[in-house]
Amino acid sequence: MTLLEDLTTLADRWQGHFHQEQLRALIATHSSPLSEVQAHTLTCIASGRSFDSIVADYDSPLPTVKWRIQRIHRIYGTSSSSVAVIAALRAGHITLEDIDTKWEGSEATTREVQAMQAVADYGTNKAAAAALGWVDTQVKGFLQRAQDKAHAANRVDLVVRAYREGWVR
Repeated sequence: MTLLEDLTTLADRWQGHFHQEQLRALIATHSSPLSEVQAHTLTCIASGRSFDSIVADYDSPLPTVKWRIQRIHRIYGTSSSSVAVIAALRAGHITLEDIDTKWEGSEATTREVQAMQAVADYGTNKAAAAALGWVDTQVKGFLQRAQDKAHAANRVDLVVRAYREGWVR
């Protein structure tokens, strides 16, 4: 898919209202892929693994792992791991087969899916709420309920599980 096609699709989805994080992540999907170490780190994050377990994989100090994650965020032009993971999945820089996570609970409600999609696109509760016309506590509540249903370790894990189910694109 070309950048123009992606922008057109997003314009249709959000009725022309773009957020800076979303545009940065979209543009990053059309740039160079991640290094092998960065891709592995991102799949670990997407799988809900802790920093400590990632540190153990590479026998690296925690500041090095945190620096690597910041670098990944810069590659995708975001400060949100959720946005970076979804952008990497969309671009084919990482694959669902590499991520050890799946939806385990009852199906998500429409509002929960809307909240997960918005967080995947915008990164923060505040930006997601603005896009949806909600308040940020509504987004937080729907995400928390979905996270409990899915038995997800964190928000990134939740968004990846929803992506695997086809609820987030």
